[in-house]
Amino acid sequence: MAPRRHPVQAIAFADSTPPKLYLAVADTLSCISISAGTATATWTAPAAPAQGKPQQKVVSGKADDIDTADAAEPTPDAANSPSAPAPVVGKRKRSPSNTSAQSSTAVEATESSPAATAPQASKKKQKKGGNADGADASKKQPPNYIGHLLFVAEKSVLAVTTLEDKTLRLLHADTLAVVKEWTLHKRPSAISITDSNSTILVGDKFGDVYSYTIDSDSSSEGTLLLGHVSLLTALTAASTTTPQRQYIITADRDEHVRVTNYPLTHAIHTFCLAHTAFVSRLLVTADNTLISGGGDDWLGVWDWPAGKLLQRIDVRGVLDTIFTDDEKKAIAETQRGYNRRRRWMREDDAVREADEEAKISIAVNGIAEAMVPDGRQVIVTLEGLPVLLRYTYTATGELQFASGIRATGPVVSLAVDASRVYFSCDTTDGELVSQVDLAAVEPVISSLVSGEGLDVLVAEEDVEGMVERVYTVEGLRKGFGGWEDE
Repeated sequence: MAPRRHPVQAIAFADSTPPKLYLAVADTLSCISISAGTATATWTAPAAPAQGKPQQKVVSGKADDIDTADAAEPTPDAANSPSAPAPVVGKRKRSPSNTSAQSSTAVEATESSPAATAPQASKKKQKKGGNADGADASKKQPPNYIGHLLFVAEKSVLAVTTLEDKTLRLLHADTLAVVKEWTLHKRPSAISITDSNSTILVGDKFGDVYSYTIDSDSSSEGTLLLGHVSLLTALTAASTTTPQRQYIITADRDEHVRVTNYPLTHAIHTFCLAHTAFVSRLLVTADNTLISGGGDDWLGVWDWPAGKLLQRIDVRGVLDTIFTDDEKKAIAETQRGYNRRRRWMREDDAVREADEEAKISIAVNGIAEAMVPDGRQVIVTLEGLPVLLRYTYTATGELQFASGIRATGPVVSLAVDASRVYFSCDTTDGELVSQVDLAAVEPVISSLVSGEGLDVLVAEEDVEGMVERVYTVEGLRKGFGGWEDE
């Protein structure tokens, strides 16, 4: 692979004075003045700890030893490693808290355990030249990727998660100075905030949701609220007025959408069940309906308090009207290359139809609601596709497809300010961030951030790793996330 430019993998809009955008490129965060299109502050995540090494954290001016043996685990299976010690909650092992005593105990237990000795490597891994865990000791440590951004206007802070060191930080909205931080139990996979804007909710790849109170002591641990038995993929807070109650809506890789009471999260309110593939994005709209999307060919519109599916919105049929057969074939081929070591889910080749080669894989990586003068619109983006799908409401309140806004490359991330949509594309040149105003009669894409001074050129040997971190949604599909036999 040739060197290429790193796209913006996460965007957050700050409705402040003046308004600004936060752009995450690999491990670097930039605060952008929307009026000038230039960076006013930057922050770079600390280097990721080496796997299996203790990590030094500075919390409230004190350095504590924290065991981060699972710092690079890609799946919940890593919790079964001998370096993932107690405490235990339910049936899952948890990372230790921020105390040197627990860290010391974990080290002693690891050293004395027979399982701590290196097992005999398999023949396949010996051929690769790796160790028993398939890891190459000489492999360069990946950047400490920024995973999620969440602006909290009431507190004037930006919540940021970093993936390799599994940390939640609060940064000052203007200077990007670290205000406080928490070490997470597992790698974060979703983030949201309660309706009171005082508590941040973080879902992880172990299926659990923890809460972190913004005004609490920064050294305190998060509170375990609920857990799924599958990888948690999406998370949002919601509420009802009659009766006045709060809820947490979560989704997982196993097609479940769950509505849980909050703060009494031991009580499940209902489920929204209809999806047959993973659910990757959730959006509660201004009229308090829920829109869900993932690996199915459709989006769901729900009366979530009742767990009732109100509408299925076709997606695949829409794509057939936007792209030609040649374009669909090229997109499908590109999607297959996002991770060369993963299997592509398909039927047996003997019975596989020829047009399957041109079948685009649908994986929703963005759902947002925009406010326009005549009402509301919903914008949907799909992983690997260079288009923004625009849906409008009918007189009866149903969503219908309005148009597809073609982009210069696959849309990676987006944020919305009223009728204006900011988004980034994975392109070798052109704009780093673009914008489109949906209030226009015919929305036209224009430049916002050219990328000058913000571009990150990824070296040839690092391109594959970058692609695998940017294109992650399709990897949730069952039968796709396994490793090829070599």
